[in-house]
Amino acid sequence: MLFNEFKSKYFLSDGQVLGMSVDFEQKQISLRLNAQRLIGKKTERCEITLHLHEAFEIDLVNTIDMEWHTDVVFARLESKDYYLSFDPFGNSGLPNESDNFVIKCKEVEFLYEGHKYRLE
Repeated sequence: MLFNEFKSKYFLSDGQVLGMSVDFEQKQISLRLNAQRLIGKKTERCEITLHLHEAFEIDLVNTIDMEWHTDVVFARLESKDYYLSFDPFGNSGLPNESDNFVIKCKEVEFLYEGHKYRLE
């Protein structure tokens, strides 16, 4: 699935991080998320899992409340790496050096209802 297609169908904002596991040896991070999915013209709550492969940066600067997050930055950088922040600085929707809860990785897969998709 294309990255832009994912972003047009699944919304991470106004969601919740339900769980996170890190495998430092494999450089993989798994995030279980409460998100929203677009069906027609309406959205519905759904649970997805993101598998972030070849992770090379995890930046958790401050203590943050992970019950609900309103803004999320999920972007593809010029280097083709993925950038994810659940506590961005401001609400521009763009990566910022002051963002918190930042993860950078080389590859992303997501699971929804037993189906696995690799983002390209």
